Amino acid sequence: MITKSVDCQVIVDTTIVISTIVDSTGAKGDSSISKNSFFRGMLASYYPNPKKAGLFSFVVPGAGQIYNKKAWKIAIWYPLYGALGYSIVTNTKRYKRYNTAVELKLQGLPTEFDDVISTVAGLRAYRDLYRKRNELSYVGISLTHILQVLDAYVDAHLKTFNMSDEIGMQIKPVIFPGPQGLPIAGIGLVMNLRKSSR
Repeated sequence: MITKSVDCQVIVDTTIVISTIVDSTGAKGDSSISKNSFFRGMLASYYPNPKKAGLFSFVVPGAGQIYNKKAWKIAIWYPLYGALGYSIVTNTKRYKRYNTAVELKLQGLPTEFDDVISTVAGLRAYRDLYRKRNELSYVGISLTHILQVLDAYVDAHLKTFNMSDEIGMQIKPVIFPGPQGLPIAGIGLVMNLRKSSR
């Protein structure tokens, strides 16, 4: 009598199992969009180009936000531009007034500030103060412009980022058929990639 001994081993293997779940119809495209509504179909799945969005915002502030279909952000950026522009205009006027007063005072002529500030040093202090505020306003408007360009650029990049709850990953035990038909146990990483209904 001949007996055969069978060795049974359980091999734990880390594998990646990717399962794609499509909607119940199995369709990959939206058949409701006809050939005549080509542009409507393009706008339904519109993904902006980040470089174009950044360029548009650089040339015309807010144009990148409109290109990204986020025109409401203009209500954030334009008041900042307006406030900083107003600050530049106001501080420039005041700087010029005090600079003129310093020049007149050095020539020994009366100034509009004689009742309040009687010394050249006091007039120079106010002139320098408004020059500093003016320079800070220019720095602020430059930073605002850079930030709104970056906002348009990053927003265009994130347009393709899917934050759907239908995407998920789970670690599950998996049994694979092994050599000679013996089952092999393993740990699998299962990714659910469902078609977004948006």
